[in-house]
Formats: sequence, C-alpha cells, structure tokens
Amino acid sequence: IKKDAQDAIAEARKALEGTDLDEIKAAQEKLQQAGYKLAEVAYSTEQAQGGAAGAAGAAQGGNDDGPIEADYEVVDDDEK
Repeated sequence: IKKDAQDAIAEARKALEGTDLDEIKAAQEKLQQAGYKLAEVAYSTEQAQGGAAGAAGAAQGGNDDGPIEADYEVVDDDEK
C-alpha cells in the first residue's frame, strides 16, 4: 500500500508538470484512491488497538463519566 501511495504521488507530481488536464485528473483520482487505502489501514489499526484497550478497561470496571447527582441552591446576589 505504501508503494502504491508513493507511485501515485510521483505520478501526480509528473502530471502537474504538464498541461494535460485529463492526465492531471487521472493522477488525482489515483492519488485519492491511495489515500483511501492508507486511511483504511490506519483506521483498522487504530480500531484494533482501541478495541483491546477498551476490552481491558471494561474488565477493570472502566471509567463511567455518567451524570453526577448533586444538591445545589441558587443564590441571587441582588437579594442580599
């Protein structure tokens, strides 16, 4: 995937040196597809690491940042 991305970058740079709009668009499309593949790999790697950490946190009870109940009193400074 890394090699495909590097090839797409090189092709896009070469296309930008020219004036053929179709060639530039084709290179841009190829570069975009390579970016999608890289993002997919990064996302799946992150999910695998996050999933393992999430499972460990759930086994230990995790941090529940749910609502906290509290008593309070509204004080109006003008009434004093």
